[in-house]
Amino acid sequence: MGVSLILPKLKKSAGELRKEMLDKLGDISGLHVYHNWTLGMIYTPDKVGSLYRADQSKDEDKWQGKVTLVVKIGPSAFRNTADGAWTWDPPIAPGDWVVSRASDGVNRLVNGQMCRLFRDTTVTEKVDHPDNIY
Repeated sequence: MGVSLILPKLKKSAGELRKEMLDKLGDISGLHVYHNWTLGMIYTPDKVGSLYRADQSKDEDKWQGKVTLVVKIGPSAFRNTADGAWTWDPPIAPGDWVVSRASDGVNRLVNGQMCRLFRDTTVTEKVDHPDNIY
């Protein structure tokens, strides 16, 4: 019997986390983001490694969290300028996990969920799983 059959799955996949967060956020079809702004839902993990986090620690992520799930982007966000000064490789789109400084954005409560509005140029990283950054 392989080890994978004995050990429980330790963390959810990025897709599972994405679906859970988008289900919590609900319908945002009436929300429009302009210019090069991006709206991201702040990721607040329940655990760090195998340790469960206290509610107070999770609440702190609302203000200091680094990883967000991109849920809306403005029409000029993550697009090359006319002179090609900016390139986004790989490209960023809704559903991607990105990292930025909390102080570079403006917090918004959307459908009861903490989100952050930030400019595309403040994104420092794109990650495949939000638990890879803490």
